Amino acid sequence: MANLTIECWLVISKSRKYGEVSARLAKQSPKLAPGEIPIKLKMNVPDTLFKQPQFVAQIEIPDPSPIAPDVKITDTLRALADSVEQNIGIKISFDQPPAEP
Repeated sequence: MANLTIECWLVISKSRKYGEVSARLAKQSPKLAPGEIPIKLKMNVPDTLFKQPQFVAQIEIPDPSPIAPDVKITDTLRALADSVEQNIGIKISFDQPPAEP
């Protein structure tokens, strides 16, 4: 059974006035309006889906948890720099300011 890979962007926004959530899909990196949040989606869909489509997909995004107080910020920044370099190819570094005398 072969899988098809689909990559796209899910762009969500919430109406300030009515609290309604809306969503749209974009094939390329989307242009965002104020208040829109882009989420990169990568879906693996079985080829058999196109022969007998009978499924429901549910996407759940958990609340982001705050950084624990015992986390060292230098480790977090180093992980962030590594992630940026791996995902978008830009090398960044965070230098610590010199210690005050």
